[in-house]
Amino acid sequence: MKPLTYMGQGFYLDRFHPGYLEVFYGPMRSGKGDSILRRIDRFNFSGGLEYIAFHPEEDKRTPGKIVSRIGATDQITRFVDAISIPGNDPDKLLNYIRDKHGLIVIDEAQFFNARIVHVVNDLLRQNRNVIVSGLNLDFRGEHFGQMSYFISHADMPHPLFASCAYMSPDDSGKIVPCSQRAQFTQRLIDGQPASYNSDVVVIEERKSFLKNLIQPFIKDVAQPEYDKSTGIITYEPRCRIHHTVPGRPSNGLKK
Repeated sequence: MKPLTYMGQGFYLDRFHPGYLEVFYGPMRSGKGDSILRRIDRFNFSGGLEYIAFHPEEDKRTPGKIVSRIGATDQITRFVDAISIPGNDPDKLLNYIRDKHGLIVIDEAQFFNARIVHVVNDLLRQNRNVIVSGLNLDFRGEHFGQMSYFISHADMPHPLFASCAYMSPDDSGKIVPCSQRAQFTQRLIDGQPASYNSDVVVIEERKSFLKNLIQPFIKDVAQPEYDKSTGIITYEPRCRIHHTVPGRPSNGLKK
């Protein structure tokens, strides 16, 4: 690939940066998809080069797409096409890269195995701008996949936060969401926090976040089909106080 440069033009966040790693990370519902799409919009004004986007095929919620949603309604407002790649074989991503691709976008990077680090480093050495997006923490609140590596090596890290969805009564007795800044992702099974010993990678059935919130209060909300042996698995953002993981090992501190 020919060297790419904007030497002499100065450094601006909106501009294309050859050889830079940008990382968008945060919990569910923190706007990672929207942030990627806005970044692609800005890149498109750089001129002369194209972007290409990838998505792990294991994530079946929006196959072949990176999407932006509206808040609690979870309604998809816009999207870009993305090529689905097996999480256990991220090297296949390289088969699609051409000289014209100045920006490489890798969504939900936590689902790729450790080879994704080598793939991204190869792309950076080719002087391409790489964007990686994903959950930095799993439902346990622990490092997820290779995201910690990408965050610590990012030229431009972009931490994102959501609004805590934990429901509780306010001073008037009305049931409302906590709404404090959320940096964790809570897994729920039939509305109850999942055990620490649950599998780390379990994909949520794609359904409305709004329905998740109002389910306990509206009787006629349609239930999706699910495996009754495991229950309905959903995710929501939680703040530190309301993030609950039954069975989590003690940190050794005495009360």
